[in-house]
Amino acid sequence: MARSPDQIAAERDARRETNSISTNAGRRLQLLRAILESEASGSHGSGVAAVADATARERSQVSRGLALLESAGLIVRDEHTLEYSSSPALLKICASAGRPDLVRAARPALVELAATLGERTSLEVPRAHDSLVVDTVSSGEAVEAVTWIGRTSPRWCTAAGRASWFDHDTAAVRAMLRGLRFQAGPLAPTSAADVLRRLEADRDRGAAVAVGELEEGLVSIAMPVRDASEVVGMIAVAGPAYRIGDDIERCVKAMRVAVERIDRALREGDRRSRGVRT
Repeated sequence: MARSPDQIAAERDARRETNSISTNAGRRLQLLRAILESEASGSHGSGVAAVADATARERSQVSRGLALLESAGLIVRDEHTLEYSSSPALLKICASAGRPDLVRAARPALVELAATLGERTSLEVPRAHDSLVVDTVSSGEAVEAVTWIGRTSPRWCTAAGRASWFDHDTAAVRAMLRGLRFQAGPLAPTSAADVLRRLEADRDRGAAVAVGELEEGLVSIAMPVRDASEVVGMIAVAGPAYRIGDDIERCVKAMRVAVERIDRALREGDRRSRGVRT
């Protein structure tokens, strides 16, 4: 049956609209990719000019595109530097997409651990230069450690960061520390040698402990979570020094139980994915 002129015109308009949406979406994804690649190289944010240079686009177009990405909740803008970075919501999506089984397996253990210890618990994953919080459970206490999904922290002066290095040899860790400015909390390591000494003590203990390294008065304890002998994440407990400082050994014991629970959940999930009956 022959199409009427009105039908032909409607189909043409629909194709144009689809092509326009596809083109605009592609351009926005290009901007988002530029920001993510910049962060992967160690940057904490990208301004309009930097994104325009990276994408070979006009600054006015980039500015409008970034504003739309911000309104969609995919990026955030620092009000002081005016630079854009990935939002906590986007980081959570990315982390869950990469290892959704890890997030699912760890959640019940984090909830139980927070209830047992009365302190905030978190699941973090290692990245090139830092560790990223992908899940966290509040203790419910009026005073507790503050963190959020999407928060990143240095690896050298945090318990979770050092726990991610438990399986690295000295040369590999030293290479990651090369050129680093050792500036953080009042009790943070002051040199690469200091970091390595603390890492060795953490390994001997079976858990990384950081006291006042990132923030004054904050104690954090972390253990690695492995899958197929590879560190894929770290569980962490953090709280004020006056409450948790004398209770580290009890925390370590409870965290060992939590890691074992996560390990069982990961293995069970792997068996189910392969169709193996238990």
